[in-house]
Parts: sequence; C-alpha cells; structure tokens
Amino acid sequence: MAERRISGVLFLGIAPLLKDDGTESPTWGNVIEIPQFENFSGEKQYSSADWYSNDRIEMSLKNISSVDFEITVGSLSSELRAMLTGASYNQDNGVLVENADDAQAEYALVIRFSQMSAGAAGTYDVVYYRCTLSVDNLEAETKTDSINTTSITITGKAIPLRSGMSGASIDSYDENADESIINNWTKSVYYPAM
Repeated sequence: MAERRISGVLFLGIAPLLKDDGTESPTWGNVIEIPQFENFSGEKQYSSADWYSNDRIEMSLKNISSVDFEITVGSLSSELRAMLTGASYNQDNGVLVENADDAQAEYALVIRFSQMSAGAAGTYDVVYYRCTLSVDNLEAETKTDSINTTSITITGKAIPLRSGMSGASIDSYDENADESIINNWTKSVYYPAM
C-alpha cells in the first residue's frame, strides 16, 4: 500500500439533525456548505473504567464519549452564524441579535479532506452525526503599512446519537470504498443501513 497523507481541507458542511428518537434511523436536513474552510482539529474524548479483583486490574474499558473540535474559516455570513449559535437573524434588515438564552441546534458535521499519495490524489471523508457549534471569536487590528486578516474560530462538540453511533468515515484509497458513497458524501449525511 502506498504512503498517503492528509494534505488539505476541501469541504465543510452542516446538516440540521431533524430526528433522533432512537426508534428508527435518524434524519437530517440538506447539507449546507460553510465556505472558506481553512483548518480542522478534532480530539476524541474518552470515558474509561477499570475493574479490580484479587488486587489487580481484571478488565479495563475505554469508550469514545465525545469529540471536541476547532474549525477556522475565512468568513462567516450572519445567516450561518445565527444557524450555528442559535441567535436570531432578521433577513429584512440584516441584523443578528444574540440573547443569553440562545440554544444551539444540533447538526451533522460533514468534512472532506484531501489526501496525497505517490499515485493519484484522493479524499478522506468524515461525518460527525450530532454536534453543537459555537462561534467564539471576533477580532481585528488597525491597518498599518501591511494588512492583516483574521479567521473566525468555530468550536464544537460531537456526541453519540441515541443509537450510540457518533460518526463515520471513508477513505478513497481503500480498495473496498464504495464510489457512490464517496461521490455523495458532501450532498447528504451518510448513515449506514442497519
């Protein structure tokens, strides 16, 4: 198998989680692209348990409890900012109003990374099924003899669905990867048939 590495970020999208009641497959709305995707960093969080008997560890378990992530984008429209944060956005006058009791909706986070290999370019696609997101910064500095731009940071947490599933991924270099799943990854939320 040829060496390959994730080499960039190609797509970031969100899809509203419409239904996750545990009785049937969850459903999501349409995938909405968040443009000017610059960076993604995700870190799995674990819960663990150790069972002791006879003065030693008998069994140790470690399960994924959530994924914390940080995303940077070049810009974010007021409408997308309102969707992510739960704020109110008035399309008639363009005003975004944030309240102390704003509650974030839950979304699937759909990501496509580019990969490089000695042969051909490929993708590594990831979806986190149940995420809450927040827009954490707004900063700028005065112009001097050079112009500095800043990025917007979006942070979030992915937690498992009621079924226990937290996400899925597919590697285009995998010889078993289904081409139709890869081709549709950024169009709708992939959820395996159960």
